[in-house]
Amino acid sequence: MRPDYAIWADGLLITGNIPSYLVSLRVTDEAGIKSDVVEITLDDRDGKLLLPHTGTHLKLAIGYQETGLTNLGVYIVDEIGIESPPQKITIKGHAADLNKAFKSQQTKTWQPQSLGNIISDIASKNGYQPRIADELASLMMPHLDQTAESDIHFITRLANLHGAIAKPAGGYLLFVPKDSNKSVSGQLLQVISIVPKDSKDWRISFSERNHHGAVVAEYHDVDEAKVIEAKAGSGDPIHRLRETYPTKELAERAANSELKKLTQSTATLNITLVGNPAIVAESKLVLQGFRSGIPADWTVTRVEHAIESSGFTTRVTAEHKLDEAKQ
Repeated sequence: MRPDYAIWADGLLITGNIPSYLVSLRVTDEAGIKSDVVEITLDDRDGKLLLPHTGTHLKLAIGYQETGLTNLGVYIVDEIGIESPPQKITIKGHAADLNKAFKSQQTKTWQPQSLGNIISDIASKNGYQPRIADELASLMMPHLDQTAESDIHFITRLANLHGAIAKPAGGYLLFVPKDSNKSVSGQLLQVISIVPKDSKDWRISFSERNHHGAVVAEYHDVDEAKVIEAKAGSGDPIHRLRETYPTKELAERAANSELKKLTQSTATLNITLVGNPAIVAESKLVLQGFRSGIPADWTVTRVEHAIESSGFTTRVTAEHKLDEAKQ
């Protein structure tokens, strides 16, 4: 099949001006709060290309002429580079969903309320539609202080506390448990099957993370007017969290979440595939027909789609949580 793409600059389709100059087009999508990135490299040896300007909104779609294109979102150009020899222009941009207000420091006192109300309030204030997992939305939160802290940092802190991911994309603010296989619209992502012939190369590594015995988190005890420790796990070494939590319940949640992260052994998959624009961060891959001993189910943590002279490829990093019994 023949790779294809479309690029709009501030709403104007400019694809027709690019093919003879395109060196590479790369779009990188990562799980969690990291902003998605686009990088376009153009051949500028004749010096006839008009230099783009920062702040331009680029809308991208990639795929194949035979099957159509998949929308990969809107990006804001924030870096332009020119180099030689050979002379070329590199244009970089980040996903347009992370607005400036979201990154600005805020100071606010949050009264006791549900986690869902907090995330919805932040989403609305920053122009997003909230998509919150039911099991997280109903959790009650105590009095919280957001002091000289951006909204994006604050909800990331809440996500880490509950073993969740928080990500703005496509006009939505997603707040769901890790490995939930949800898109930014809150819908289940497509499960994609991979067989050996789909891959150009692959590598799997196994790592063990059982080097921590316990995690300790501190909290303020109002009645006793002192700081008390909450502990998850047992034995040494002990990992201590820096933050002091307002309640025992939150300290215990944080300690348990961190202990799970520190002790969960994983397998990591790095695989280069024939270009597949349907693969996005947080989607599920199922390996079929690979050698015995290789896990079948994987969660994508990073994906890079690239159109170059060699064709259209998709490079994927994915993770599999190893079951303790199988370790």
